[in-house]
Amino acid sequence: MRTYAFLSSEGEDIWLSTWKDNSFDSNWNYDPGVPIKVVDVGKWRILDDEHFTDGDTISTPPDVNPNGAGVYEVRIGEAVHRCLRVLEPSSSAEGIMVEAFVNQHGRTMLARRYNGSRWNYSSAGTIIDGGKPREWTELLPDAPRLYYNDICFVLWDFSIPDTAMLSGDVHYDK
Repeated sequence: MRTYAFLSSEGEDIWLSTWKDNSFDSNWNYDPGVPIKVVDVGKWRILDDEHFTDGDTISTPPDVNPNGAGVYEVRIGEAVHRCLRVLEPSSSAEGIMVEAFVNQHGRTMLARRYNGSRWNYSSAGTIIDGGKPREWTELLPDAPRLYYNDICFVLWDFSIPDTAMLSGDVHYDK
């Protein structure tokens, strides 16, 4: 998986920065002048709207992220964005999965974070309602799910970046 958080320190000061913080890109040395190439090379085999599994293993150059999973239309308000779906799942129920939809200009239009059914299990019940440890499928029974190799991931959070809300930001050739 890619880095979505990092721990930094300077002297005695220690702080955590996540992918939702405004300064994240500059702090983890992302250079917008160096594009990240994400492609669909068949790494994922989509079974239906909720299930996917490993596809064919195809080697790719080190500068290519092979986590593309097909082209989708994402509707935000009245605007429809043609996007590459990007999947980055953990290989266990204790992990998380990120699903992002990226337009042809490399901008994320929609990002979703899913918790594995046993992510943070020892404190999951206390996070939601102060109760005993429970699986996320119990805590959020009506939340959307994705299944990777039969591992259940429960939708926990999503974001629509400000740039996706700007109607003049997207240009497509017809």
